[in-house]
Amino acid sequence: MVGKIPLYIQLYNRLRIDIEEGVYSPGERLPSESDLEAKYNTSRITIRKAISLLANDGYVSVRQGLGTIVASPTMYNTNFVTSLTEQLREAGYTPSARDIHISRRTAPAEIANVMGLSPNTEMVCVQRIQLADEQPVGILSNYILPEVVPDIEKKDHNFISLYRFLEDEYNIRIDTSRDFISARTADLAQATTLKIPVGSPLIYVIRISFSDGAPILGDIAYINGYMHHFSFNRSGRSPRLHIAEDASNRSSFGGK
Repeated sequence: MVGKIPLYIQLYNRLRIDIEEGVYSPGERLPSESDLEAKYNTSRITIRKAISLLANDGYVSVRQGLGTIVASPTMYNTNFVTSLTEQLREAGYTPSARDIHISRRTAPAEIANVMGLSPNTEMVCVQRIQLADEQPVGILSNYILPEVVPDIEKKDHNFISLYRFLEDEYNIRIDTSRDFISARTADLAQATTLKIPVGSPLIYVIRISFSDGAPILGDIAYINGYMHHFSFNRSGRSPRLHIAEDASNRSSFGGK
C-alpha cells in the first residue's frame, strides 16, 4: 500500500470495501491482527487504527476475547413501527422463520405489568427463531390477547411476519408500539440457537404493540447484538429540562 494517503486509511478503505462487497459477512470475524499484518505487510499499529475507524463507522464490533466481528447494515429505527422481519428486508436480507410454535401461556410479568393485565392472564404465545439469509438472528416470543385471535391454532403457521399475518388473517393493524430496550449476554442455549459464542452481546427488547389505542400484543426478543444497531432522529429540547432549570434557579436565589 503506497501513496500519500496514510497507511491506516488505505487499510480502512480496503477492509470497508471488502465488507460492503460481502468478502466478510455480517457476524463473521475479521482475520486476526497477526493475519492482517501478514496479508497487508503492515504494522500492528496500522491495523489497530484501521479497525478503530471501522468500529467508529459501524462496520465492525470489537469484543474482548471474541475478536473483531463484522456488523450488519440492519437498523433499529425508532421513528416507525416496524417488525424485525421488515427491518431485515429493508437491510437487504431475505427474512424467514423456523420452529414456529403456538401455545397458551400465562403472560410473563414484564408483559402483564406494562399491558395492565392481571398476573395470571392467559395469552396466546407465538415462539419462533427469526432468520436472515437462512442464518438465525433472533429468538422471539409474542404474547397476544386470545380474544383478538380466535382459532389461531387452526391457522396456517408458515408465516414470515407476524404483523402481516395479523393483518391478513384478523384485520389487525399495529399502529403504535412502545419498546423497552436493554442489553444481555447470550447463555449456552441462546448462543447455540443463534450460532454465536457464549457471552456474546444480545439486544433484549420488550415491545408492547397497540391497535387503535388498545394494547393487544407483547413481544420479548433476544437479538444478535452483532447484527443490529440503532438509528435515532431527535428534534428539539425536552420542556422538562427548562422546568428543572427554573426550579434550580429559584432554589439558588432563595426561592424568590
